[in-house]
Amino acid sequence: MQWPWGTVLSDDQRKETAHVLLSVCQVILVALLASPFVPEVADKLGFWERLYGAILDLALYLVAMRLLRK
Repeated sequence: MQWPWGTVLSDDQRKETAHVLLSVCQVILVALLASPFVPEVADKLGFWERLYGAILDLALYLVAMRLLRK
């Protein structure tokens, strides 16, 4: 796979990058889903932070799926 800026990834690098991105997605998703039930997190995350987290999570997920789809 070749990125738009010219860097070429081997199949192993591509799969490893996708797995790291999916791990980051899982952490963000757990934080977003648990935030209403954990007072320390609920106090710190407002509406815009949750919305930004959801958009970021979706973007990272889509990039990871693109990397896994050869």
